Amino acid sequence: LRDPETVSAIFARFQEDPVGLTLTARATALALSLIAFPAVYFMARRLWGRREASLAVTLLALSPLHLDLSRVARVDAPCAAFTIAAMWLALRYLDAPSRSRFALMGITAGAAAAFKEYGGGIVLPIMLLVMTARSSRHRFVIAAAHGALALLSFVAFFPFMLLEYGE
Repeated sequence: LRDPETVSAIFARFQEDPVGLTLTARATALALSLIAFPAVYFMARRLWGRREASLAVTLLALSPLHLDLSRVARVDAPCAAFTIAAMWLALRYLDAPSRSRFALMGITAGAAAAFKEYGGGIVLPIMLLVMTARSSRHRFVIAAAHGALALLSFVAFFPFMLLEYGE
């Protein structure tokens, strides 16, 4: 957001209606952070069982850090939610590989990186997981395709990175 006109437009909009803009940003962050709950439940259920999954979701719901970051207009909770969702989708892909699971796995990993750069840290472990868990002779191609799909998803969720990269 280095363009002075864009910054001026956002500031003018905030001056007109600070409550509406703030509530919209906070509601969006909250809605995106809610993705973490089903992802944690299904991932824990797949790994350990129903009781443990219920406990995991309860611990997430009672986590002061998650609650605090979910109620304000910050990118941390949505980044964590998409990171957890990418891990769960990677497990689902390993259980039964399909194109749709592969695509969702890459899209969520790219979205995690777009919300906050450290969310991109999930891309490499998923690539390694796919390479080591699959005995296919195409496992390197599949891992590279996951990385490319995550990169495309990152650019789709964060197109301003391309616009401001050269400045």
